[in-house]
Amino acid sequence: MKSRRIDLQRIRFDRTTAVIGAFGAVFAIATGVLGFMTASLERDNASLTSDRAALISAKEELEFQLVTANAEVAARDETVSSLRAENQVLRAAAPYTVDPDDVHPLRATAAITLARNGDTIDLNSVMPNFGAGGTMAWSDSVRYDGDELRFGYGVSSLTLPSGIAKYETCAAATGYASSSSIEVHLLKEPAVCLRLQSGRFAAVQVTRFDEASVDVTFTVWE
Repeated sequence: MKSRRIDLQRIRFDRTTAVIGAFGAVFAIATGVLGFMTASLERDNASLTSDRAALISAKEELEFQLVTANAEVAARDETVSSLRAENQVLRAAAPYTVDPDDVHPLRATAAITLARNGDTIDLNSVMPNFGAGGTMAWSDSVRYDGDELRFGYGVSSLTLPSGIAKYETCAAATGYASSSSIEVHLLKEPAVCLRLQSGRFAAVQVTRFDEASVDVTFTVWE
């Protein structure tokens, strides 16, 4: 009986040892798998860290390029503004000139007679009589009152110090003053320029006058 008990105990011990050995083997395998997975995760994490660092570096480079580009645009805009301002100053300082060989298109020219307190004409008209008719004054209109040519609103005049009133001289001249009327005896020389409300230029010359009427020649350019 005693020998049988010893055998049973030995069998149990052997089984326990076998089970422990099996658990040890499983644990060793699990440890190996866990180590492999840990190493793999560490490699993946290192790769992700490297990729993240590369992305951050690329982002910083793009931000730097954007800042540089914005600075270049601002500098260019400042240069353009400076050049425009300089160009405006130069334009303002340069005298306005018209090429004397440039034949500017004529809008209308006519020698007409205006009666005292008679018809009013329109210097913007292309009619042979400048649309004579009526007595109301309007922009760029002209009538005779027996002593003066009276202009509607918007007309400015200038008497040239020398030369003849032509498009190139009238357009280039400075010193125009708003005029509501001009005494006809001051218009005997072909040296008076008119600047109309419409922006056109005109020349005026009186060839004869008395209290009843005046003979006057108008030339208007486009």
